[in-house]
Amino acid sequence: MQNLAYSLFLLGLFALPGHVSGESGTAAFRAGDYETAITHFTQHAQWGDAAAQNNLGVMYLRGYGVDQDFVAAREMFEKAADQELAGAIFNIAMMHLRGYGTAPDDQAALPWLQRAAHLDDIDAQFFLGLVFQRDNGVQRDIDLAISWFEKAAANGSIPAQFNLGIIFLTELGDVERAEHWLRLAANSGHAPASVALARMDLQQGQDDGQRKRGEKRLRTLAEEGNRDAQTYLGLFYLTQKTDFAIVEEGEFWLKQAALHGSATAQLNLGALHAGGGGSQPDLVEAFAWLSVSAQGGNPDAKAMISGMENELSPAEVQQARARSAVLQRNIERNLKLTAK
Repeated sequence: MQNLAYSLFLLGLFALPGHVSGESGTAAFRAGDYETAITHFTQHAQWGDAAAQNNLGVMYLRGYGVDQDFVAAREMFEKAADQELAGAIFNIAMMHLRGYGTAPDDQAALPWLQRAAHLDDIDAQFFLGLVFQRDNGVQRDIDLAISWFEKAAANGSIPAQFNLGIIFLTELGDVERAEHWLRLAANSGHAPASVALARMDLQQGQDDGQRKRGEKRLRTLAEEGNRDAQTYLGLFYLTQKTDFAIVEEGEFWLKQAALHGSATAQLNLGALHAGGGGSQPDLVEAFAWLSVSAQGGNPDAKAMISGMENELSPAEVQQARARSAVLQRNIERNLKLTAK
């Protein structure tokens, strides 16, 4: 199970206080009229309006209506931060975390995250938990990570609820508390939490009812197109091996996930074809799927390919590479369709 899955938050954009007119700069921005938005925010920023300073900083950061300028963005964020605007303080932290205009640096982001988090900024609380959890320039402290995730979760952060569930499940072995947080996130529509709950039911279920509940949850998510659910449902069926139909259904769901870009499903589909998986081994098809997975960065797939090349003739290797190219084009097409 993934040890940590954190959402890719953007910067705190346009979280404006009530006195800033929604009919002026913000409305212009939302309508795509960046020139009017820049004029409005610049004027209000000069008057000392912290929200306008923050929003102008975002426009410089993103290059909306102006040339992208990280220095100007930072200057605007700092002006707003001097007035204790939590969103601007958080934005400075994110410039350090994401490496906007500088190298990514958790340690440099830390004081800004702490400052914004103490102003009750939910995103800052979440990322502060993340910084303490991931051990990337800031000494890992799981207790502090849990503390900040809990603050963010109490303020309604669904990703924080999910991360708490994963920490309690994979690091602390507290299944009861893990289920509590994962269920909260899942009930708010967080698909990875639903997948994690389903896997808990399947792997740790005390009775058939719990396992069937997990299977039903996974199937629902798989039918909705969740590729993680498709992958785990496929692997679940393949490990049952009660009859050929179950194995066939397992292969079906693995293929659905693989065709939508799951490197894990691609790896397992390659291994399935290499081993036969209920039918005769097909090393060409196995090599093709493993090649796709390897292109996605899967080290296990790369290792399997290197050991398999000697088992194929040059003609078969060429055939497998051609098949891999077809699969890759199909996957790219599916991902484009999914993104629309």
